Amino acid sequence: MKAEIRYQSRGGNTLAVAQEISKILNIPQAPIEEKLPDMVDLLFIGGGVYMFDIDKNMKKFLDSLSYEKVKAVAIFTTSGHINGTGKMADYLKDKGIDVLDSLSFKAGVRNYHLFGGQGTLKLTQDDKGIIQVFVDKVVGKVG
Repeated sequence: MKAEIRYQSRGGNTLAVAQEISKILNIPQAPIEEKLPDMVDLLFIGGGVYMFDIDKNMKKFLDSLSYEKVKAVAIFTTSGHINGTGKMADYLKDKGIDVLDSLSFKAGVRNYHLFGGQGTLKLTQDDKGIIQVFVDKVVGKVG
């Protein structure tokens, strides 16, 4: 199985989740600007939700995907409280790409500068456990 991880992160939250998925699967993660190989069996795609919508650069990346290139995806998003996975899933399903599962990781205000955060999400053991369950579930669906 050829698996890849791509993410778009403005503040570091989605990057932190991508890095954890990378550790679990022992594969590299890269920003969405990095080109995918010719064919991917499973693509983990991560992005944030900004002003109730998908980031414009993420939309461009999603537009570049096709079923011929990506067989299945697993979506993860980070936000204070909004679930953005549905919009990304709908975008990809319309292209015929199988969406296996999604994780809406709600970091709340833990990392916001305004509330004393450092600007980069520090994952707790509970956070890592949630991500592990998500990855195991997705990989189990691929076989």
